[in-house]
Amino acid sequence: NNPFILNDKIELKDVFLLSPQVEGEWKKDNELEYSFTPKGFWKPGQKYKIKISDDHFRENIEFNDYDYEFKRDKFYARITTGKFYVNPKDPSQKKVVTHVKFNYPVELSSLNDQVEFEVKDHTGKIIELIKGKATLDELGTTAYIHSDHIQLSEKQKEVKAILKKGIKSTFDIKATMGEETFFIKIPSKFSFMSLDIKDLKSEKDKKTDSPYHSFH
Repeated sequence: NNPFILNDKIELKDVFLLSPQVEGEWKKDNELEYSFTPKGFWKPGQKYKIKISDDHFRENIEFNDYDYEFKRDKFYARITTGKFYVNPKDPSQKKVVTHVKFNYPVELSSLNDQVEFEVKDHTGKIIELIKGKATLDELGTTAYIHSDHIQLSEKQKEVKAILKKGIKSTFDIKATMGEETFFIKIPSKFSFMSLDIKDLKSEKDKKTDSPYHSFH
């Protein structure tokens, strides 16, 4: 049974009082469930309260609690992947590409200012700091960050991708995120071109019947 006297004349926003107020839409999913969809994003880190107005209950209905509180996550990012990339059209161009997901739209200029890549040698010593450049999707919540050129050396290196503190959201300029990092292995000059002999296959060209070798 529906504990509310809800009809077409009563608006749900007068039954469920959300504070602080957020522009959006309440709707009745079924006789026992109601949902609210904000027009935009919830404010990062904001605590919200919902008070159920008792003006619309049946007289024989009582509840233990008419209030509910919840808090939205603060602005944050997650580096989901990071890969060493070589341009197939120009193999001299080598870099790291990271994929980043934000829970709120990010300010592009702020992101680019706070991106850094630490290049470490095989002993873990930082040998170079390089910058990068980001591109965003239409919502501003997904980014691809391309590092500047990375030079290969005789031994394997490691790159630490860093999103430094202070990156801002376009949704709330006061919302800034903490530091996020990701590690990517960089091959040496030799391992980059090394091939495993077990993958070498001898085959014949179907047109000329000439033998050739391929890797699988």
